[in-house]
Amino acid sequence: MKSLLAMVKHRINQSKATSLFFIFGMVISMLLCSIGISFSSELIYAAMNKEKFAPPNGTVYSLNIKGDDIIDMDTSSINTLLKGIRSDTGVIFNNFYIPLNKDEINAYNQASAEWFSEDVNWHYPVSRGRYYTAKEVKNGDKVVAIGKLLEKNTYEENGKQYIDIYSEKYEVVGIVGFKNQSSLWDGRLFIPATSLPEKEIENHSLDMSGMILYNEDSNFKKDIDIIEKNSKKLCKNMQIEYGGKIQTENSKKSFLPQGFLKLDLLEKDEAKLLFCLQFLLQNMKLQN
Repeated sequence: MKSLLAMVKHRINQSKATSLFFIFGMVISMLLCSIGISFSSELIYAAMNKEKFAPPNGTVYSLNIKGDDIIDMDTSSINTLLKGIRSDTGVIFNNFYIPLNKDEINAYNQASAEWFSEDVNWHYPVSRGRYYTAKEVKNGDKVVAIGKLLEKNTYEENGKQYIDIYSEKYEVVGIVGFKNQSSLWDGRLFIPATSLPEKEIENHSLDMSGMILYNEDSNFKKDIDIIEKNSKKLCKNMQIEYGGKIQTENSKKSFLPQGFLKLDLLEKDEAKLLFCLQFLLQNMKLQN
């Protein structure tokens, strides 16, 4: 912080003829800061939180079926496929886009379908309520967690919050994200893989989803061996292919010009101030 202020002072003393332009630029830049930097910092922190709260050692695998066989993504198929994997390994099925009944026509929301057998497993951060439990996943209960932007689609009955998905009623047990800060999950739906709505099961076969395995132990060989063995019970032509580690996009790289200080070690307000000062210095360099 002191070095940045010293650099600003040095720039002013070095070129007094441009001091007035600098002061004018500072006023304009501060206005821009108040309008735009908050938005940028929100995006930066949203991306940083996505990385911070990402599934531990998340690794992508794809399910490929050779031939014309179709395996429905129903409770029986999922439980058969994942039976016997390590109890502390969780699975996320992606590539779901689900319409909510109160949404506009042709509006679809990204959804993650999850499977885990222990409640001690990693979960997305919850700002209110709770995450669904391993028992609810096992039973295929109609429960969901949602991002806060989807609350407009909910309604209350008997003191509980509900949301309709394909006209099926789901209890909203928790809100994913943060209370006073945006997150990249604010518009997402989180649902047990065993309780997908019937219409989604009809439209989505098991091999259409990418599968993310996560565990504090990064060696998934035992899990994959079991999944491959189980897959033959569903379809002899099913193959499991490795897709690499998940990537957590770090948006601060795209928002900050080259040479900017790292903001991930600072408090939010400090980061905003440094962003403004760095923005001013960058403009002064361009003017000179």
